[in-house]
Amino acid sequence: MVFSFSEEEMTQPPVGQLPPVTAVKRGNAFAVAGIVLGILIWPLGLLFSIIGLVKSKARAGSGQVLSIVGIVVSLVGAASSIPFAIFVFHSLAGDPGCVIQNEFDAMTRSSITKATPPASEPPPSISSTTRRRSGRN
Repeated sequence: MVFSFSEEEMTQPPVGQLPPVTAVKRGNAFAVAGIVLGILIWPLGLLFSIIGLVKSKARAGSGQVLSIVGIVVSLVGAASSIPFAIFVFHSLAGDPGCVIQNEFDAMTRSSITKATPPASEPPPSISSTTRRRSGRN
């Protein structure tokens, strides 16, 4: 194999002159953060993806696809987590601790709503209650 180079490919810029600088394409950090957070924490992912989509218009479309993917991933996360949260909170209502608390609340409410004895009758004292049981007067 023989390599041949033209004279133009072998020349270097003259001393003191810099080679032409190509523009560095800037990325969109909000778009990248949006897709990562869309997988981990969907509300933050949705927020960052929307910001990345807005900023992509100012950056000539840089990160636009990533932002859209981040929005879609965040919405899929929301669609899957909201029914899961409803299921969990609904199943907690059947928790025995919650049932006992509900029964206690119902008893408390019913004891408050019962008619109280008239003010003319004093409430029975402990000593009179124990005398009746023991048979002494």
